[in-house]
Amino acid sequence: MTRKSTIGARPARGVVGVALSVGRTATGVDLTAMIDVILLLVIFWMVVTTGTQATSDPAVDVPTAEAADRLVLSAETVVLTLRADTEDVVFAGRAYSVEALATALAEGPRPSRVLLRADGATPARRIGAVLAALRSAGITQIAIATRRSVGK
Repeated sequence: MTRKSTIGARPARGVVGVALSVGRTATGVDLTAMIDVILLLVIFWMVVTTGTQATSDPAVDVPTAEAADRLVLSAETVVLTLRADTEDVVFAGRAYSVEALATALAEGPRPSRVLLRADGATPARRIGAVLAALRSAGITQIAIATRRSVGK
């Protein structure tokens, strides 16, 4: 008489547990190290791109200058963006009027340095109004973003 194997059936008398093949080794690739490296690369690129997003707005075309020096941004440097198509000033991801900007800078912790990224088509009176608002907030270290002329 032969026994038929069914799921959930009791094992034959004397059989204990599950039989494993003896002498075989696992043949697989351990992906733990590769996943660790990929995770580190993702974190690295997130940190690097976060820093560049603060100073890059494709809608702002900063003017060129022959004597443009490279500015090293520190943690204390605040970036203000003036676009030519709007009257607002972008500060910390929010748009402010010039008057509201002066109030926001005076209320919060005062930054030590400000980088002003103004579009090349921004009228000088708007830039002057923002500079006056910065001065009234007590900020004196102000840099205006430019890009170096190509070929110079």
